[in-house]
Amino acid sequence: MTKTLLWLIILSSFVSAFTFDIWKSSISFSEAISIAKSENIPLAKTNIIHMSKRFNQKLLYLKKYPDNREFYYKSKLLGEFSETNLYFTKNSKKLYKIKVRWNLSGKKNKILIEKLYQLLDKKYGKSKKIIPSNIGDFVFFKKRQWSSNKEMTIRSKSSSSGIEIVYIDNIESKKNEDEKKAMKIIKELNILEQDSQKF
Repeated sequence: MTKTLLWLIILSSFVSAFTFDIWKSSISFSEAISIAKSENIPLAKTNIIHMSKRFNQKLLYLKKYPDNREFYYKSKLLGEFSETNLYFTKNSKKLYKIKVRWNLSGKKNKILIEKLYQLLDKKYGKSKKIIPSNIGDFVFFKKRQWSSNKEMTIRSKSSSSGIEIVYIDNIESKKNEDEKKAMKIIKELNILEQDSQKF
């Protein structure tokens, strides 16, 4: 009984809300670096523009933006060039969101959107259309959502110039918001403590 319980605890710690390609939500940033290195993925901070097609550790760190938790790489998906963005929580540095973007127009864009909708509908069930409250979004973008539950949400946003798919680990995303709020409170308390002696 004790061994079974121990295994359940161990297995539950590795459960991820979503999987996209080789990425699983809630992996740590160091695990993501190991994956990128072993798969030779040119993962880089979002602030770095580069032409590298291979893994380069230098692209992951930037002194000017030490707290940046957003990274990207470019690859071919469904026969078209795409950009994949990985988002990590502020403090615990766990993967909570992935966004994939294709910049296409015309017939290629329409064909890709149809393919993506078919793939996602087959895997996660029929999507629901989202009606944006913002008039600009309503006019220029079409939004859909799949599998919105306690663990995961998948959304798409398409226009005449491309499409993006976003996978969200709802639990890790909530942790990220909590971590941001906690850091803001600590910062405000530190400022208050520093300035209190001035009064």
